[in-house]
Amino acid sequence: MNYELRIKNTKNTQCSGFQNFPTIKNKRRVCLVSGFSLFEMIVVLAVVAFVASVTFSSFPKMNSKLSLDLLTQDVALTVRQAQIYGTTVFGVGDVTSGGAGANYQAYGVSFPSPEIRGDDGNYRYTLFADVPSLNEPVTADVNSPKNRYDEYLGGANQICMNDSEACLVSVCGNPTALPFKNECLQRFIVSGRDEVSSLCLNYMNSGNKSATKDQRVSACESPTLSQTCDNTQETITKPDPGSSVDIVFRRPKLQASITAKNSACGSGGYFAPNNIGIVLKSDSGDARVVVVWRNGQISIDR
Repeated sequence: MNYELRIKNTKNTQCSGFQNFPTIKNKRRVCLVSGFSLFEMIVVLAVVAFVASVTFSSFPKMNSKLSLDLLTQDVALTVRQAQIYGTTVFGVGDVTSGGAGANYQAYGVSFPSPEIRGDDGNYRYTLFADVPSLNEPVTADVNSPKNRYDEYLGGANQICMNDSEACLVSVCGNPTALPFKNECLQRFIVSGRDEVSSLCLNYMNSGNKSATKDQRVSACESPTLSQTCDNTQETITKPDPGSSVDIVFRRPKLQASITAKNSACGSGGYFAPNNIGIVLKSDSGDARVVVVWRNGQISIDR
């Protein structure tokens, strides 16, 4: 006797996404689900563990670089803010008393020497309005408040460039000329793992065009570098300890007036570098440099 086995395919017996295997028992199909072996699972877990270890091991360095980049951008944007205020009509404070909306022709940023810190140990730099005084002389002399950050301290106008620490206590927000001069518009605090490590006058010059950023920073922070006055703009120099560097933008020009106190420059110690490099460092040793030129250009040397 011959028997013929026939397998009947029906749509309602198909298993979507799985393999179909016919069977005689109960004339039904059996759906077999594909899986993975123990070896495959171990391999996948090993790959995941390796990627996680690489990611977490590099996270502190990545976080440090990100923090330094953010500080660098903040410093550059503050200088740009002063440039915008100085070249447009920005009203703030009042030249008499009370009221608001006085338009000053110049705004700037004052960077004290890196060794000057507040009581909390943090570095501070100031956005200021260059408020004109009565009968203010138009001169480049360091003893003039023109293109300088100055305050009324100790019964007289204090050139903050001569004693930067004394001007870090001024109340900011409402620049005035009378009854007491106050030029502070906003003060910024540098705290945490990053710091302003150096102020380099003539950071970019004809003598180091082919040098790298690290070489320029090393030359500026060299212990043998003295506060020399180089009016030829061919070498890096530094401001006097305890002084500051003031960057001022005066309407209608985009150019910057950069002023530093340097005792080697003769009477008054006036020095006008071609550019200034503001060196920022993280606790891991990474460095960024905000470079401000007299022509008004602001760049970042990474």
